[in-house]
Amino acid sequence: MTRVLSSLVLLLSVGMCACDDGGSDPMPSPEPDPQPTADDASLEPEADVPPLPDAAPPAFIEIGTGARRYARLEAGQEVPIIQGPQGGFHVWGGFRGRGFPDDDVRIRFALDLEGETIATADYTEFALPTDSTGLYSYAAVSVIYLENERVEPSSGSRMTLRATVESSDGQSLSDEIDVTPICCER
Repeated sequence: MTRVLSSLVLLLSVGMCACDDGGSDPMPSPEPDPQPTADDASLEPEADVPPLPDAAPPAFIEIGTGARRYARLEAGQEVPIIQGPQGGFHVWGGFRGRGFPDDDVRIRFALDLEGETIATADYTEFALPTDSTGLYSYAAVSVIYLENERVEPSSGSRMTLRATVESSDGQSLSDEIDVTPICCER
């Protein structure tokens, strides 16, 4: 309380001096702080401030193939149609990518012939294999023909292989490429 009263008394006396018409000059304005110059020590760069981090690389997936490991595809490339031991047929799908959480993802493949889906795959993975740079690769996805009767007649036709990866946080990435499935390897 004593501090508050002392502060009020000080303010009142300053205010009364400022209002004095006794012929004296009004209170001079305080001098502005001098602008720093290039030689000021205060302008030296701070050595312990870390540099801004580089922006994260953009998220992407690149569709591919591969029975054991990811293999890149070229547009129009021939891919074998595999006859599985249980009598079904499939082509191998794969992808590589980066940029979204690598846990709890849904992976969907489709093989389309003239706009109609004739083979599919739908997987959920809880951990994608990721290397030290954050790049993941995934292979050995059996993109299974929906009807065995479609395999022979469609062999040698140009088709679109499409992959979509959806993460649990709502991100979705897709890629597609035209391929030519050729029947049949066992």
